[in-house]
Amino acid sequence: MIILAVENCLVKDLPTILTTSTISQMDDIELKRLAAESDEIQVERAELQAEYEALKKGHDLCKSYRARNKTGI
Repeated sequence: MIILAVENCLVKDLPTILTTSTISQMDDIELKRLAAESDEIQVERAELQAEYEALKKGHDLCKSYRARNKTGI
């Protein structure tokens, strides 16, 4: 309940604080600071993407062996 109350207090004024006119008046640096991911998150995303690709290749390789064994039976 406490979290919901705090979130409600923070979010209820957001439409009046973050308007399209406010955003259009921001320069590129402000927009990047507001919307961009941190460097740490970008690095983590790249590492996770590489890990996902490696796991997907391993999964595909396992599937190919399984399919080959089924046809060879």
